[in-house]
Amino acid sequence: MFVTYSRLAIEDNWVHDFICAALTTICGALDEGLREPTWADLLEQFGCENLRQRRTLPALLQTFGRVAAGCSAACRGEFLNILGRQNQIASLLDGSIDIPVAGDDLNALVAAAQEVFEEGFALLSKTRLRDDHYKIIWDNLKNKTCPFCGLEPFDAPDLRREDEDHYLLRTVYPLAAANLFNLVPMGSKCNKLYKGRIDILRSENGRRRALNPYGDVCLDVSLIGTEPFGGDDKPDWHVTLVPDTEEARTWQDVFSIRDRLTRSVLAPYFETWLDELPDWFQVRGADDSISDENLTDILDGFAAYKTKHKEIGPGFLKNKVLEMLAGHCRIGNQRLIAMVRASLPKQLISA
Repeated sequence: MFVTYSRLAIEDNWVHDFICAALTTICGALDEGLREPTWADLLEQFGCENLRQRRTLPALLQTFGRVAAGCSAACRGEFLNILGRQNQIASLLDGSIDIPVAGDDLNALVAAAQEVFEEGFALLSKTRLRDDHYKIIWDNLKNKTCPFCGLEPFDAPDLRREDEDHYLLRTVYPLAAANLFNLVPMGSKCNKLYKGRIDILRSENGRRRALNPYGDVCLDVSLIGTEPFGGDDKPDWHVTLVPDTEEARTWQDVFSIRDRLTRSVLAPYFETWLDELPDWFQVRGADDSISDENLTDILDGFAAYKTKHKEIGPGFLKNKVLEMLAGHCRIGNQRLIAMVRASLPKQLISA
């Protein structure tokens, strides 16, 4: 993704934290042969008075307790291990821990916990945590655009929220269903048409690493390897992922970045963007008498301007196109230089 989300959005994760603490406390009491904690006990211990009037969650926790009571201490311990590991999301994404796999003996316990977390996910909306989560993300995005594709605009928080995808599939990682760290806003095309039900941590070739949407690593693309005059004299676009890491390749595989940028942005808009060159040359006071070196410098300056003042929508790639043009001028691509020079104003000759 081109930018990551502010970690401020995942700090108020109290619904998930409460459920994890409640399940851990229930299992711990059973291990020690103590009375199973009541709903009132859990509320008092973890200070979630705003959940007191809820009826579904305490009933589901009670059901979980009954199932847990029928399991061995070893089984409960393994369940808590799975619970913890499914929520080590940063470590799962960077590949530093293995994907947790629950044995068949945990099926009943995981199923009971899954019901609890599904209710927790519903509570994220009922308590407006999802609204707050999206607003923080939206407020902290400089460009209010889906960072997975760079194209789809995000609506304001007081309109309809963008899709908040379970980055780790809730059907595969059910114990992370209510974790805000696992909720990632993305454009509807990225969510429904591309990611869909893809497991971000697995491909046909096995385990893979993926970007952390709340981490520090962003990706970019380069067009430097593009051949400006390919078939039909149109550019043969070459979109390179920067840096070209396993995480970047997962991004490409899941969201079809190269094809989408090439076919939906670069191919249809390239010639339109070239129409901006005469205006830029005029602003810079350049005419057809300038040297190729100065021409390249002006293109570099235009690319730097578009990088600093990035556009929303397809135009966000203009700086990359300008960098590509400047690069070909720099290595002396005479056909490209002639094409760019055709946009220069004619030199005014004094009488």
